[in-house]
Amino acid sequence: MVENDGQCRWTEPVTQVPASGWVGEEGLLLEGRALWGASTAMVVQRVGDVLVGVTAHSEGGQDAADAEARRVADLVTQKLLDTGLEAVR
Repeated sequence: MVENDGQCRWTEPVTQVPASGWVGEEGLLLEGRALWGASTAMVVQRVGDVLVGVTAHSEGGQDAADAEARRVADLVTQKLLDTGLEAVR
């Protein structure tokens, strides 16, 4: 959140990367550059009425940032599905 106004922003240009095999119903992978030259990735997955968003930074390269963001988002999404909550059905 930026200045608590309800809007999320990237400060650098980002690239949407095709991806498949989401744990949720659909997903989006964005790549960009973080501060100090580290690679950054953001994954957003939809599961029912819930959005799961994860941002990861890595000095190990873009592939490492992508993999970590995807791994954590998949974990959180699966945990939500396991709850059986109506909002994620």
